[in-house]
Amino acid sequence: MSDDAPYDLGLYKGLTYSVIDDKGNLTFNNNPEVFGVQGFPLGYIVFGDGDNKLFGTSDASASVNFDNLTAKGSGIVNITGGKGIFKNGISTLLFSEEDIVNLGSTTTLNGLALVSGSIEVPQEVPEPTTIMGAVVAFGGLGVGSFTKRKRTARQQH
Repeated sequence: MSDDAPYDLGLYKGLTYSVIDDKGNLTFNNNPEVFGVQGFPLGYIVFGDGDNKLFGTSDASASVNFDNLTAKGSGIVNITGGKGIFKNGISTLLFSEEDIVNLGSTTTLNGLALVSGSIEVPQEVPEPTTIMGAVVAFGGLGVGSFTKRKRTARQQH
């Protein structure tokens, strides 16, 4: 978690799968099928906690040093949408990370990820039917005003 990230974007939750080779190289992805595994849910990433969130997936790799129980990794986070002010947000963010390796029945990596990039939030464009409805409504008001002026002018003659 970052103390200075706006909108609680320093808070991260997710489900990511990984596989390690015999040299200590890790590969991470949110899709278990990338590793040939079937029947598991698709992973995810959520940044934020509250009304404004970002959703995405990641693809990364890391190298583990089992002698000093550390790991260094990097990758990308593909922002695929959001909630609140980040609705329709898209981006590809870069990240790097240094971790402490915790060995046990499940090996975990704990560390701090440094993420860089910017989020594009395209503005929604109204559907053509909505625009045409507004144009027709304004056109009807204009005709009504024009007709009323004409009647007033005739009454004065």
